[in-house]
Amino acid sequence: MTVYGNDDELMEQLTRAVDAGDPVPDEVVAAGKAAYLARNLDQELAELLYDSATDAELVLTRGAAVRSMSFATEQLSVELEVDEHLGRIMGQLVPPQVAEIDIELDGLVVGSTQTDDLGRFRLDVPGSGVVTIVCRPNGDDGGVCFVRFEL
Repeated sequence: MTVYGNDDELMEQLTRAVDAGDPVPDEVVAAGKAAYLARNLDQELAELLYDSATDAELVLTRGAAVRSMSFATEQLSVELEVDEHLGRIMGQLVPPQVAEIDIELDGLVVGSTQTDDLGRFRLDVPGSGVVTIVCRPNGDDGGVCFVRFEL
């Protein structure tokens, strides 16, 4: 009889045994991820108004390219500058307001901050994938806003 040192070790062994005999199908994993990403559909997903990455008149220059994006809902606009080389996002809410900002990468929260009085914020992104920025204005008149894009 095998004796396990702790519950984590036992759970790891059980997970490996189940995965070996009956692995989860890829389409089930994909559906689960999609359901998790859509968990807040009752909130407002901001519409992409502008993305410099799709601007046909871009001129190539030396150095790190900064991607500019504009998103909007009925109550709030979000202006972003994304430096993919540094993994940094700088943004501003319009109209300016204090808000809690979370950043998710592929559905997992990887950072949080608060805007200043002018609605400005900065976040670092540790990697690439589907980025979701969740804006929670502190005022009574604004609802939660989601900005989603691929990095």
